[in-house]
Amino acid sequence: MPPPSSHWRGAIPERPLPELTQVPMFYPILSSLAPFLAMIKRFVAVLALCVGGFCPQLQAQLTPDPWLDTPGRFRQRLLFTQAEASLNRGDTETYLGLRPQLQDYPLLPYLLATDLGRRLSSTPTEEIRDFLISYDDSPAAEKIRRSWLDLLAQQQRWDEVLLLYRPGGGTAQRCQWLLALWQSGQKDRAWEQVEPLWAAGKSQPEECTPVFQALRDSGRLTSRQIWSRFTRALTDGDTAVAVQMKGWLPIEDQPWAERWLSIQAQPSTTLRLLGSLEPHPQREPMLAHGIIRLAKQDPGSALALWQQVRNSYTLPEEAELAARRAMAMALARKGHPQAIAQLDSLAPCPADERFHSARIRLALESRRWDLVLAWIEALPEETIAREESWRYWRARALEQLGYSREATEQYRALARERSYYGFLAADRVGQEYNLLNRPVQISDADLRRFASRPAIQRAYEFLALGRIPQARIEWAQATAVMPPDELLAAAKLAQRWSWHDRAIFTLAKSGYWDDLDIRFPLEYRDGILIASQSLQLDASWVYAILRQESAFMEDARSSAGALGLMQLMPQTAQQVARRHQLPAPRDSGLLDPEVNIRLGSRFLAQLLNSFDDQRVLATAAYNAGPRRIRQWLPNEDMPTDLWVEGIPFTETRDYVRRVLTYNIIYRDRLSERPLRLRDLMDKIRGKAVTTTAESGSEPSGEG
Repeated sequence: MPPPSSHWRGAIPERPLPELTQVPMFYPILSSLAPFLAMIKRFVAVLALCVGGFCPQLQAQLTPDPWLDTPGRFRQRLLFTQAEASLNRGDTETYLGLRPQLQDYPLLPYLLATDLGRRLSSTPTEEIRDFLISYDDSPAAEKIRRSWLDLLAQQQRWDEVLLLYRPGGGTAQRCQWLLALWQSGQKDRAWEQVEPLWAAGKSQPEECTPVFQALRDSGRLTSRQIWSRFTRALTDGDTAVAVQMKGWLPIEDQPWAERWLSIQAQPSTTLRLLGSLEPHPQREPMLAHGIIRLAKQDPGSALALWQQVRNSYTLPEEAELAARRAMAMALARKGHPQAIAQLDSLAPCPADERFHSARIRLALESRRWDLVLAWIEALPEETIAREESWRYWRARALEQLGYSREATEQYRALARERSYYGFLAADRVGQEYNLLNRPVQISDADLRRFASRPAIQRAYEFLALGRIPQARIEWAQATAVMPPDELLAAAKLAQRWSWHDRAIFTLAKSGYWDDLDIRFPLEYRDGILIASQSLQLDASWVYAILRQESAFMEDARSSAGALGLMQLMPQTAQQVARRHQLPAPRDSGLLDPEVNIRLGSRFLAQLLNSFDDQRVLATAAYNAGPRRIRQWLPNEDMPTDLWVEGIPFTETRDYVRRVLTYNIIYRDRLSERPLRLRDLMDKIRGKAVTTTAESGSEPSGEG
């Protein structure tokens, strides 16, 4: 754990870099003390840059690495930023003067790529190829590869496109390659490769349009294939592609496509079409589509429509099953009286886990323990073994049905797991939780060899310069195809740097789950403890929320606009600040860990108070908003495990389960009094008991 003073390190603001080719004379002397005074060395490095007039923005959490922070490397960082600034302002002479001093600097390929990208159309082919070969594993090289592919395709240099292309570059590049195959005479091969893109039924990049057009003009696309793309597009909700495909159909088929589009826009149109449709290959599939669409809006009307359709038409087996499934699922979501009967009447595919999940949860909501057990037993045994939820609910059903011995056996087996359902099972039989921590063991020598890899060094350099997005890109590419043992080393190295979000995600990718030091770091400990104690909150709960919301990414931004470690919406943060007479933060201020934790913990305390100290409800409200949680409250008291399982939003259901699990683990990590899940999950009080909560904006959290 870093010393307390490091928790709230401020970012050093970035300022324009003057022309400077020499660092101060005192810098090498002081930085030579690095092996013994790592933090002082970091400060001196920054000071050296600031003396020259430039202070790079540093990641707040980065722990300096003496293997990589050498005196020469500090100087190269300064020279790199100078060279980069020179390129950006078009000062080629200064850039070329600095470049020889950066020949062994890890970020050199980014300078070369910037220079090359600006003169790509006039650069000799050999120079571009040499760059791509020399820096093949670098995202900088991939950027040049994409730009050059675009240029070659524009110039219709198809043979060179075929030589340059490599798989994995995205759909646009793939379509450029397919067009090159087609134009170079390899039409059969192009057709084999393009078929999956065509069958996807969704909009593809504009680079794919010439390929599709060439297939159409050649006569290789049949009416059946065009109909297939049309119907797939409607199923996926891409009306634009369907409209385009309508124009590609034979004239006599286009009125049928128009009917499909009408049903897509207004499903009740299906009712008006009944009895007036002449035979056509698309008639029955279209009617099934109408039932599916109508079921999403009005399950009861869809059920009535189905009764009429099946009396007058014979739907293909696959279409009939899809319609009945959609109807049953919609009825279940609405709590329709016919839902259980409809779900029970179907024999779903064993792999249709979404359907199985929906009907089991409906049986749980209805307390039909006989159906819970029967429908779980209908799952493939490997699915039950893989999904802890079904193991738990099978044991619960057995217990409720009076099979106590069998239930106890299954609870005890499940209680070995370190998880939400494992903890629930342990509580049912009074068993200790599995909180075993087995840190990854990697020698310093092996770790140092791993840190010497060019891609890893590039990631570290971007971290040192405060360029976190670029560091993540390098890390992602470097770890994309690593075997598990190397992923463990990568996770350990990221932990060493206090780059906790990459350490967490990389360890998860390895499939190793027992290093709790990496998975549940104790960064920001002082700030969280101070905030929690002042609000009488459980610090381990605050940690659990933070861990689930951002995985310790200080700069986390959700698509909804939530910011920072605890993913606060700006409006929510401002209201909380006013309520507690704190300075109202700017959006950028929410990326400051101290500010974010201070406001996030206060909002959490508000939610807990508004839900009468029911932590499960406050946790759910932090993700989905308090208004929704009040809507989801039962009319009467109910067991909390049943309420959590019935949360309508999958994201919120998963969120609550994870936060409760992390709460238990962080309680152990903080060496506080052990906490049992049963202490938090007595029962959910019904609407008649729960008091109304305060109004206000809702935080938006990411799982």
